[in-house]
Amino acid sequence: MTIAVSLLTRRNPFSRISAAFDPRSERATVDREREAALADVRTFAGHAWILHPTDGPMKFVPWPWQPLLLALFAATRLLVVLKARQLGVSWLAAIYALWFAIRKPGQVVLLISQRQDDADKLLEKVAFVYNRLPAWRPLANVATRSIRFPGLGSEIESLPATDHIGRSRTASLVILDEHAHQPFARKIFLALKPVAEKGQILSISSGNGEGALHSKIYLDAKKGTNGFQAVFVPATAHPDRQAPEWHERNRAEMSALSDAEYAQEYPENDVEAIATTGNAIFDHRALADQPIEAGTLVEPGLTIYRDPAPGAFYVIGADPAEGLVDSDWSSASAVRIDLDDDTYRGEQVAVLRGRWAPEVFAAKLDKLARRYGRHVAPTNRFPVLLAWERNNHGHAVRVKIEELYTAAAPYGLYRARDKRLGWLSTPESRTLLVDQLAEAIRTRAIAFHDEGTLDQCRTFHENEKGRAEAQEGFHDDDVIAAGIAWQLRRRAFGRVLDVPARRAAA
Repeated sequence: MTIAVSLLTRRNPFSRISAAFDPRSERATVDREREAALADVRTFAGHAWILHPTDGPMKFVPWPWQPLLLALFAATRLLVVLKARQLGVSWLAAIYALWFAIRKPGQVVLLISQRQDDADKLLEKVAFVYNRLPAWRPLANVATRSIRFPGLGSEIESLPATDHIGRSRTASLVILDEHAHQPFARKIFLALKPVAEKGQILSISSGNGEGALHSKIYLDAKKGTNGFQAVFVPATAHPDRQAPEWHERNRAEMSALSDAEYAQEYPENDVEAIATTGNAIFDHRALADQPIEAGTLVEPGLTIYRDPAPGAFYVIGADPAEGLVDSDWSSASAVRIDLDDDTYRGEQVAVLRGRWAPEVFAAKLDKLARRYGRHVAPTNRFPVLLAWERNNHGHAVRVKIEELYTAAAPYGLYRARDKRLGWLSTPESRTLLVDQLAEAIRTRAIAFHDEGTLDQCRTFHENEKGRAEAQEGFHDDDVIAAGIAWQLRRRAFGRVLDVPARRAAA
């Protein structure tokens, strides 16, 4: 009896051993592990496996900054990430998307990439992580373009960036993968506005020029004007790229690349990541050196940077538009030409920009040309030369200009080789115009004071078909106007031009 009491009142010496085989204890451990993983995405990432491009499947061992970015994913509703290439950010996005979908019921996650196969590849990363989670992972139906969790009512879906994606869809989280390279980016983003108001949006991308929507979101986020938080991940975030000898060796191996091309591949700051990308036509460093000024707004649409100077020569290039509220701008750029310099260096002295009907724009061009011709000493027959793009709405401009043009007009009109007034834009002449303007900017042969002109230069790129044009959602009217003006400086002075007979002044 004494022994029995003793056994009843003392700790069982075998309890620790038996507890190790107790299913209830094992379930408790699993439950604690699952709860800890779902409570913190960084803990969840500790259970993840990824597929290394050369080493194959491997346990995810994060670099020091990666858990911080994951935590920022979880803590920030509107986040825009600008990154260099090959830093594993897509794997972080896949880990986060899976964690977000299973942490609580009823979550809808959309993965939107450039094309369907790009979106599917990101979803494959999500599936790879899911398939290697511990046994506490929820049951899932894994398909080519979706992963559904029937017990939770949650799902992850991959979608291409097409013009109808986003309409009539609800989502808890939208990941815009390589957002700067997506077609229809603005249309999709507008369709996702309800998500932006209630759900979470992660805009993640490498750079693609200042005209990309992702770039605008990022730059506005840095200014604090759009509710997004901006993060930049430089090329040196990769541990292997931090040693000085790596930079020397890598730059030597890529000596065939220009500095801008190298910066595009390995940006060390967000300026390089944006400005050197996107097939930009104009040198971003030269644009950054341009002497921007406020100018004087003398009337709606007309900004003067330099007043007319006696003895100076001017060229005015113009790009007319339709004049509707939602149309392109009608734009003109007046440039002073230094004839004493063999390179005919130029300085922008005035900009005319607005949405006017062609005949109204023509009257403003006439007035601008007279303004700069009025104070010029008569040392040259054509102290001011005016030309406009004669395609499309340029015909209406020509009719009005010829009506206004009199013997008292202190300017000349440019006539092309086909004897017709105005600049004819063809694929060949446009290429010449753009190439020579790019050379002038690169060599600092022309100085721009107007910030709007420079903004358009920054978003002017070569598209996938090789055509030089404004990036989606931007304009190139200032660029074309300035380019026509720059062409005039070679074609105008020093030769006798054939201009229409001037009718007598009224």
